[in-house]
Amino acid sequence: MANRKVAVYKQVRVGDMWVKCPPYINKKNHKVDNDKVLVGGKMEVHPEGNWGIFYYEGDKRKWQRVGPKYQAARDAADVKELALRGRAKGLVVEEKGEKTLLRTAMHAFLEDIRISRSPKTYALLKYDLEEFRDWVKKDYMEDLTRKDLMAFKHHILTTPEVPRADKPHLVPKLRSERTAANKCGEVNSFYRAHFGLKPGEGLGTGKDWKWTVKNVKVYSADELARFFAVCKPKHDLMFNVFLKAGLRKQELQFMEWDDIDPVENVIKVTEKRIGKDRSYKFKPKMGTEREVTVPKELIERLVALKEQSKFRLVFPTRSGKPDKKIWDGCQRIARRAGFTEATFHVHRFRATFASYCLQRGMDLKSVQGQLGHTNIESTSRYLAGLEGQQKRDKVEAIWGPQVTTPASASSAYAELLGEA
Repeated sequence: MANRKVAVYKQVRVGDMWVKCPPYINKKNHKVDNDKVLVGGKMEVHPEGNWGIFYYEGDKRKWQRVGPKYQAARDAADVKELALRGRAKGLVVEEKGEKTLLRTAMHAFLEDIRISRSPKTYALLKYDLEEFRDWVKKDYMEDLTRKDLMAFKHHILTTPEVPRADKPHLVPKLRSERTAANKCGEVNSFYRAHFGLKPGEGLGTGKDWKWTVKNVKVYSADELARFFAVCKPKHDLMFNVFLKAGLRKQELQFMEWDDIDPVENVIKVTEKRIGKDRSYKFKPKMGTEREVTVPKELIERLVALKEQSKFRLVFPTRSGKPDKKIWDGCQRIARRAGFTEATFHVHRFRATFASYCLQRGMDLKSVQGQLGHTNIESTSRYLAGLEGQQKRDKVEAIWGPQVTTPASASSAYAELLGEA
């Protein structure tokens, strides 16, 4: 009889691991709460995770995820147990194909993201995946195809974005190829995670929604000079770190003095966890920590600032908390320098850093490490505008000088082609 029993468990996070735990049954009313399970024999409250069933097929123990509700898992267990008993009696039992609801799979995936990633990442993924779910009009994960994802990409490129609740002032406009690529990539990542597929597998590949960078916008030397000319000392140093270290906005917001190594001339991008003496947490993008080599002059300026600081963070607010208004500060400085708000924003310092490094001879792999990119393609996009300019310069150097007489033209072309 052992292989005909079906058990209901809930997969929850205990510490840094996901474990499957039996339900906690209230002794007074003999009922099960969706959020209560037994962990090591003791009741714990775990709102995250999904209920599922354990059963045997021959000698193999199998797990089938059902969803966030206990009763749905209990019903699935009853149906499975009846099917197993029928087979044991020699009956031919045709079970309905075990498909996973798209809504259920999405809820489970987002719960994992909510626990393991930043609130901003969770909100973005939730918004994008729900847009796909509401558009695709399919109920089950197993019914999704590559054609659905390609049609979703077309929908994004041809349909204006619906105004968001948090940004009602924005005028609806068509989304860019980059936005479509990001959304398709997120849907495919969700699909891969659900079915346990390897990178490169899923509803499609990166080539299906790849977008081409035509022009990476960077700051010119004149723009930088005008910007820094109106900066106060603190902002001058802050935006020089953005420019010469290529940090992301949050990486600078959560940078601590312990992250600065004055011996090796590096700034470390590390994870920050909530502790007794901290009121924040931060995890680098894709969970990738790194060391960024920076100019010695920049390190010396940071070390000098440390002597005046009484907080753990390098660029905190007056109360010592992460500064969430760096973007606004950048816009104010740009206005003082005579630029429009659209001209200056924080992330363009990172693009300028990458382009300048490549333009001045740093190899692509080194720039990838400095930026913290997980794949070389993300770094290669900063070559797009650079290569175009280099090609133009080479063409001008070869063909640029104009000759005015047939004789001089003949000798010039003969010299160029090695026929003189």
